[in-house]
Amino acid sequence: MKKTHINCSLPLFLLLVSLLTTATAAEATAQDVFEIEKVCMNTESMMQDHILIGMKITYGDPAKDIAEKKIIVEAFLNDVNNHHMKDKFHNEIQKVVDLWVLIKPRLTEEATLEESIDLRNQVATFVDKCIILGEHLAKAQGSDASQIIVLIGDMGIEVQKISVDYLLKAWGHKDSHYYDEIKRDIALYDDLHHRLNEIEEVKTNEVIKQELKFIDKNFLVFKFMAQSKSGRYVPLIASKNSSKIIEHILNIVDLEGES
Repeated sequence: MKKTHINCSLPLFLLLVSLLTTATAAEATAQDVFEIEKVCMNTESMMQDHILIGMKITYGDPAKDIAEKKIIVEAFLNDVNNHHMKDKFHNEIQKVVDLWVLIKPRLTEEATLEESIDLRNQVATFVDKCIILGEHLAKAQGSDASQIIVLIGDMGIEVQKISVDYLLKAWGHKDSHYYDEIKRDIALYDDLHHRLNEIEEVKTNEVIKQELKFIDKNFLVFKFMAQSKSGRYVPLIASKNSSKIIEHILNIVDLEGES
């Protein structure tokens, strides 16, 4: 399950090498931040799709979604040249690549509850490192656009984390820390939201303001479902609601990635 997938990881490796070397040689661009944030979000999204397949929920064709997102993650490098990378970034890059090598084949293997819980832990580690990389690039680039991409993208990741944990609970995972983790992720989401709204462009850009209004409305419903202790679970509705939020988050990411 975890063997001989080095070649499959090469495109992502080159992406990360290119992004970090861009940040060192010519600082970074908003496009660099845009691309790595998409890598983070797509990987977390594929985890949700993997669980849906295990739960026999086929609405939205999660298998197709995984296949498409895998291609997207690795297709980023079609037109990227390799550059010299400073030694201080090598270990950080290699850890991310090594994790992708382990995660990629598992996303399309048979999904059981036990296996999905283990994979979820791997994906969480990968995404955490990916988030840090995005923050490094945004800091190197220094623009409001990069900061907006990171903050709204990380909000999307928190939504997906909540959705994944909710789906696992609905599937039968007995996690005594579930409600504490949901509370933590909601608090992280709220902090990111607050920081996002302090940026001048967010205050004045009508498109972003409208997108955030939709996101806020749907997140209220979403977090109510995730925190419910009724014992009744509606995984399909949770998945649909999460997808709606992510769609509008990606609208903002795409808008800023073009700037």
